[in-house]
Amino acid sequence: MTRLSVIGCSLLLSLSFSSAWAGGSCGKLSVETLTSGFYNQYVTEKRYVPARTEAEVEELEKLVGTSFDVDLSEQMVLGAFMGQRNSGGYSIEVTKAWESDEALHVKVLLTSPGPTCPVTLAITSPYEVVALPAVDKELEVHERTEVRRCR
Repeated sequence: MTRLSVIGCSLLLSLSFSSAWAGGSCGKLSVETLTSGFYNQYVTEKRYVPARTEAEVEELEKLVGTSFDVDLSEQMVLGAFMGQRNSGGYSIEVTKAWESDEALHVKVLLTSPGPTCPVTLAITSPYEVVALPAVDKELEVHERTEVRRCR
């Protein structure tokens, strides 16, 4: 399992990032990767699935084929699905999370292969499932796309 922490708000703002991307007025939240992969047969379109109840977590577990050990009194789970792609070389990653007065914000990095990258010629559908502190607010996703450079 991977643990990431959001960079403190004051540091982000002092680096002059836009407030929407950096988190504006925020409270930092930890992000813990529960599972990830490059193929999910059940989710073929990009979507984000927050799970705050036992039933929602069970549905997410069915989508990815594994169970999660989370304490729902303290944590929630978020599934990030990139959707179906025609080759390998794609990935999705929840990199940061923060809380504002209005919403739970997550920053997601969507990576695709550059034109010279060697890739598998197989259909993929990357995903990542993370645990976040339990926040009962609307989810707001901030996506950033990146094209991987290869020689």
